[in-house]
Amino acid sequence: MNQAQGYLPVLRNLNFLKLWIAQIFSLMALQSLLLLALILIEEVNQSSIQTAGVIVAFSLPAVIFGPIAGVVLDRVSKKTILVVSNLARIASQAILAFLAYLGINRGIDPLAFVGLVYITIFITSAIGQFFSPAEGAMIPLLVKRDNLLAANSLFTLTVVAIQVVALIVYVPIAVKSFGIFGAFVSLAVFLRARHRSFSAAARRPGQAPRKRQRRRGSGDAIRPSQRMARNRRGLALRH
Repeated sequence: MNQAQGYLPVLRNLNFLKLWIAQIFSLMALQSLLLLALILIEEVNQSSIQTAGVIVAFSLPAVIFGPIAGVVLDRVSKKTILVVSNLARIASQAILAFLAYLGINRGIDPLAFVGLVYITIFITSAIGQFFSPAEGAMIPLLVKRDNLLAANSLFTLTVVAIQVVALIVYVPIAVKSFGIFGAFVSLAVFLRARHRSFSAAARRPGQAPRKRQRRRGSGDAIRPSQRMARNRRGLALRH
């Protein structure tokens, strides 16, 4: 891999760097969610069967919404999908944190608690089916073609690395340090930080100049015709 294809030139691209940081926050929240939900159900209801339901609720959206995600991406702005889905994920994480607080403090019926956790996990996972492809589709808009391979490789490597960091390092430390409720709150903080980072990356330089350039181009196309009309009128007056 030559220097043009290495990670360093890609990371020097400020807009891609912001998108990559946003991906790190997003993956930390998503990868931590499943394990935290399993711990939460076990802590509140002490039921292995109910914890299995969390896995089903987390995995089912990929089967239902995965096939149609590409169609939606072709019809809707990728930036719109990313912004809306990230705000929805922040809201769902806040709901999970609230449910964790109620469940731990026995402020809700156990069956209602489990059902609401399943529904929220399902919705959060469903949002991710549209979020992740839209995030990947932003890469060619931010990097040069020569750096595209390195950028995609870095995103793939980050997915694997965050799985290890989130499940083996972050979740155990967060639960032990902040408790389950605090760990869920931290996921909402991750997504909030991710939203700010993506919003900065989405302001790609060159969009406004291209619009101005098109306007100048259309003006330049009109001026020759105006000159021709003036020349004809000048010739008519001479004759």
